[in-house]
Amino acid sequence: MPISLNMTETVDSVNTSIVNDEIVKEIPAGDGRPLGIRHYHDETFIAVDCFVGVVEVDFKTGTIKNLLSIETVINGRKLMIPDALDFISKDTIIFSDASVNFDGHQYAIPLAAGINDGRLIKFNLTSGEYDQIADGFYFPNGIQIHADGESVLVTETGFGCVSRFYFAGPKKGVREAFVKQLPGFPDNISATTKGTYFVAMAVSRMGGWHLLDLIAPYPSLRKLLLQVIPEKYSTVFLSMGPSNGLFIKVDANGNIIDSWQDPSGKIRYISQATDAGNAIYVGSYAHSFLAKIER
Repeated sequence: MPISLNMTETVDSVNTSIVNDEIVKEIPAGDGRPLGIRHYHDETFIAVDCFVGVVEVDFKTGTIKNLLSIETVINGRKLMIPDALDFISKDTIIFSDASVNFDGHQYAIPLAAGINDGRLIKFNLTSGEYDQIADGFYFPNGIQIHADGESVLVTETGFGCVSRFYFAGPKKGVREAFVKQLPGFPDNISATTKGTYFVAMAVSRMGGWHLLDLIAPYPSLRKLLLQVIPEKYSTVFLSMGPSNGLFIKVDANGNIIDSWQDPSGKIRYISQATDAGNAIYVGSYAHSFLAKIER
């Protein structure tokens, strides 16, 4: 089975299969922008695309099939920013819709304004059935099923934390803090081979101040700045801060037990850290390359 990674570029968006550190296949996403991808079966993967919806990517045939349109209305609200996913069973996924009020072009607005309008959707790939299972998240950017099989870990970029939501078991419907204060604003979260979790920091808080932290106590100021600053420049809220790279490792109880940092900023704005056993692959939404940390 190939190691498949999702790569989003400025000009084009592609789903990329990498084997033994070599790109073996690229499948253009067309007008889409895939943000999260997970292995389904054989050479088939499921991806969430903020402009298309939920898609099936077949690296064998080089085709992409739409499974759930971005126009789908769930619980009275159309999908806006499908962002991340994970499997809870063979044919069922939980994915995040990072905002119900802003689309993929406007993603910086709910982040900068501190709006908790993100939600979680359960979707059966075989039957096509879907359901909103939780809402009220501050830009849910990463999804990882916990080892207990009854809860999902959700990185909330807009709040700088990781939450835990129970979708099954005796605590079904309960939402609780998993990591309350992170040393940055998180992007994706992924399981390691040791029962722990990597949390990638889209923006680090280490080594300096960040604009989002400075204006966090003043929601009215956030909204005012968004009204004054043109939408295409709203990403300034995300980039004004430390440029050093950072991702951390947490245990099954949410305790931070390790971290990897690049004070030079050569590897920064980290979106994903993937455990491949003998190495860790690190991706960034700001770079056109992957970093590899040998173990």
